[in-house]
Amino acid sequence: LSGVQSQECTQTVQQIRNALESVGFFYICDHGISEQQQEHYLNQSRIFFSKLPMEEKKRIARKDVVGSNGYVAIGVENLDEDDRTLMDYKECMDICVTDPHSLYLSNQWPKEELLPNWKNNILDLQDKFQEIGQVLAKAFSLAMGEEEDYLSRWFPNSTSIVRLLRYPPRQDTDKKSIGCGAHSDYGFITILLQDDIGGLQILHKGEWIPAPPKKGTFVINVGDAIEMLTNGIFKATKHRVFNDSTDKERFVACLFYEPCIEFELTTCSHFKQIPDPFINNRPKTFGEHLVNRLNSTYSI
Repeated sequence: LSGVQSQECTQTVQQIRNALESVGFFYICDHGISEQQQEHYLNQSRIFFSKLPMEEKKRIARKDVVGSNGYVAIGVENLDEDDRTLMDYKECMDICVTDPHSLYLSNQWPKEELLPNWKNNILDLQDKFQEIGQVLAKAFSLAMGEEEDYLSRWFPNSTSIVRLLRYPPRQDTDKKSIGCGAHSDYGFITILLQDDIGGLQILHKGEWIPAPPKKGTFVINVGDAIEMLTNGIFKATKHRVFNDSTDKERFVACLFYEPCIEFELTTCSHFKQIPDPFINNRPKTFGEHLVNRLNSTYSI
């Protein structure tokens, strides 16, 4: 993807378009982050959840549903869009890439003496993941038949979020608990780095299929905003997480690569001839859509 006019880039963009039209998920490799670096970033998730005292986690917990980031305890979220009785059996830590941001309070960081150099490591992770997001945004723009900067021009003052997650070992005795309930993501692009435990499942043609860990790769999927821009042609596919292990924790680091809140969710020119499945419930801006989805996630 480095050379927009190259034959290899054209072929890769077509492969991405095929994946987004059919499944909505794909893997990437040769992204410039070594396996050693990937393991280093996953270790930041392990360090946060295993070493930070609960008292400090509570101090930096999200203060409200929409207007803040920080720690999210087990059972606070329910991402399942169909069953509001479920409980997500996971804990999270959210950091906004744009800090300060008009939508969010300032990021909340653990005390340096408790996790030395952890903040710097997360900021490095943030920068590296954003570099991947910038390349993918160009590829997605081309896949939609637009100029390569069609999406990237909306990223100053973006709402992008780094999220670290820990999924405890699976508890089969609790039927109302799931690692992460069935949902689509909110925005443009999700860049997911997962450990080797597994558990991510994708809803494809009515069946849940696994997206197993593949060493050295990232899992990429698109969210609601891209689906709206293409009138449903690019799929914001529902997915969920079951920790595949009953005795091991699962750790994840990801970036939700999102535009600014002013981004208008109007159909791209190349998809306007397609019937609009969102005609009765299309939000005007990404900010409106984001707030609606956040309110739904936390209204248990």
